[in-house]
Amino acid sequence: MKERKYLPLFIGGLSAIALAPASAEIIKTDAGLAGKKICWSAGADTEIYNRDHTYIYNVEGTSQKYTTTKGTWTTSKDGTVTIKVDGGGTWLRRYDVDGDNFKELTGSLLSWGGAPGKRC
Repeated sequence: MKERKYLPLFIGGLSAIALAPASAEIIKTDAGLAGKKICWSAGADTEIYNRDHTYIYNVEGTSQKYTTTKGTWTTSKDGTVTIKVDGGGTWLRRYDVDGDNFKELTGSLLSWGGAPGKRC
């Protein structure tokens, strides 16, 4: 459970206490991603982390044609997600999650305008 912090708030010389918003957390377990679908670029691109550890990444290209990359995934204790891509290659990701918003921390995944991903 997240610890909530209280911040002092001063309005017109009066003091009050305001509840600080919950902070984001790094996903550090398989359960944090299993069964999740993350939409990037206003839904044009998606990452799917299936419960059986299969991975699907759909990217919308020109003329609304999609490219699909498949593989398998695991999460390490430090929160690094390792994706073994079918046909060779490995991708590494780290996600900072705040509610339904996802931020990819390695810079290996681009989203239009740098917008966060959303659970979809």
